[in-house]
Amino acid sequence: MNNTDERRESWRLLLAEQRESGLPVIDWCYRNGISVGTFYYWRKRVGEDTAPASQWVAVDALTPAGSAAVTLRVGRVAVEVSAGFAPGLLGAVLGLLEARC
Repeated sequence: MNNTDERRESWRLLLAEQRESGLPVIDWCYRNGISVGTFYYWRKRVGEDTAPASQWVAVDALTPAGSAAVTLRVGRVAVEVSAGFAPGLLGAVLGLLEARC
């Protein structure tokens, strides 16, 4: 393994560590003494395989008949969707979560 491969593997591990921490990138970088620009450079360089695949499905497909609520969990975040929810509000909440993750 050459130096480039070793550095790439090191960054793969750091990127995984950030994802698993549940912290926003800026906070994680600050705590670990890493420039945010450097973090994003390596995330792009290492490639898309470091990002978890999105597995979004229609909310109405998740709501069992007669159910009062469904709880969606992603990492440390949980969103409870009750019967009669406002789709616009749910969309806004999910948009905010997506921007922070």
